[in-house]
Amino acid sequence: MGDIAGLHWQASFRCPNGGDAFAVRLPSMNTVTIAFHGREQPVEDGRLRLHVGTAHRLIFLGDPRRVVRGDFIDCRKDSVTRCHRVSVAFHPDSARVLCVPAGVAHAFTDLEGLFVVDEPALFLPDVSSLVREGLEACAGEDAWGVAVGCPEDRLPVVQEHGHAASEKLYEFLGEELRGGSLAARGFPLGEMVGRDDVWDAHRSGADRTPDWEPVDGIGGAGWQRNLVLTSQTSAKSGVIMMTEPGVRQVVDHGVHPYEHGAYGIHVSLEDRLTFLGDGDRVARATLVDCREGSPTLHAKVEVEFRPSPFRQLIIPPGVAHALQGLSGVFTINRARPYLDRHGRYPGDQRTVEWPLDRSDYPVVPPHDGEPPRALIRHLVEGERALLRRDHPVLPAPSG
Repeated sequence: MGDIAGLHWQASFRCPNGGDAFAVRLPSMNTVTIAFHGREQPVEDGRLRLHVGTAHRLIFLGDPRRVVRGDFIDCRKDSVTRCHRVSVAFHPDSARVLCVPAGVAHAFTDLEGLFVVDEPALFLPDVSSLVREGLEACAGEDAWGVAVGCPEDRLPVVQEHGHAASEKLYEFLGEELRGGSLAARGFPLGEMVGRDDVWDAHRSGADRTPDWEPVDGIGGAGWQRNLVLTSQTSAKSGVIMMTEPGVRQVVDHGVHPYEHGAYGIHVSLEDRLTFLGDGDRVARATLVDCREGSPTLHAKVEVEFRPSPFRQLIIPPGVAHALQGLSGVFTINRARPYLDRHGRYPGDQRTVEWPLDRSDYPVVPPHDGEPPRALIRHLVEGERALLRRDHPVLPAPSG
C-alpha cells in the first residue's frame, strides 16, 4: 500500500495440507494472539487505534466471501508519508499477512464471526526517556484513539519507539498473564492485544470452561481451558493469548469437505488443538492409544465437539488421531515436544500415518520428559531457518 510507508501485504508461511486446506506456520519464542469477534458493536466505533510501541502482523481468517474494511492514518513524526490516509477492502485469506508499523493508526470493521491472528512485535523507548519519565509514564502514552474523520491539522504526531523488545520481555509478560495478572505494571496489555477493556474471561465469570475435562478411556487426553481475555461485560469477542513459545501452526481447512485416510501419530509431540469456527458445527475426533506400556494401549475413543476459542484438545505423544468434519473450521495447534525415557529428542519428526481401516495398531515408545527451553528455541530457530526466504510484497487486494 504505497500511500503509507511500511504498510503492506506479505505472503504467509503456509503449505498445502490436503484438499483446499493449508497449514500456516508460526514458529516463535514470543506471544501470538488470536482475536475472535462476536455480534456486539465495537467499543470504539469510528475510532482508529494508534500504538507507538507495537507493530502488528495480522492474518485474517474466515469465510473468504466476506469483505473486511481497513482504515489507516500515518501519524509518525518523521515519516515521508505522514498524514497520508488509506482505506482498503479485502477478503479473509490465510495466504497473506498485513504488516502495520508502529505509529500508523488503524481500525477494521465488519469482523463479526472472523478471527485475526497477530504476531505483535513490541518496541521500547530510548533509555533516556525511561530514566527521565519511567516505564509506566512512557507506556501510558502508548495507546491513542484517533477519529477516522479527524482533520489533518488535529492529527496526533508521534515518535514511535525504536528498540525491539528482547525475548525476556515477552517471557515476563507471559508469566504475568499465566499467573493471573492482567499486565505487568507500567505496560498496558491493551497495547499487545489491540483493546483496552480486557479481562480474564474465566476469572471474570464470562467463561465457565473447566480447567480440565478428560477424554474417558485414554489417559492424558482431554480438554484444557485456554487463556482468553474478553471485555468485562461480554465473552462474545476476545483474544486468545498464546504465551508459550513453540512451533505453532494454523490449519485452514478450506470450505470443501476433505478428510485424510489415515490416523496421524506423533511420536514425541503433544498436539494442543483449538478449533475456531461456527459454534453450531459438530466435528469428530477419533483417538487410539498406541503408547508402549500404557494401561489403555490400543483403546479407541470417538469424541464429538463444537468449535470454541475457550478450550484446546490435548492429544499426548503416541496417541493416534483422525479428525472429521472440519471444513470451514480453523485449527490452532500449539504442539509441545517431549523427551524419551533417556532424555533424548528424535531428529526425525515425520508423522507416522496409519490407515483408518487397519485395526492392528502400532506400538510406539513413550515420550513424556519435560522439554528444556533451549530445545524449544532450537526447534523454533530451525523451523524459521527452513521457512526463511524473500517475501514478495503482495498488491492491495480488491474488495
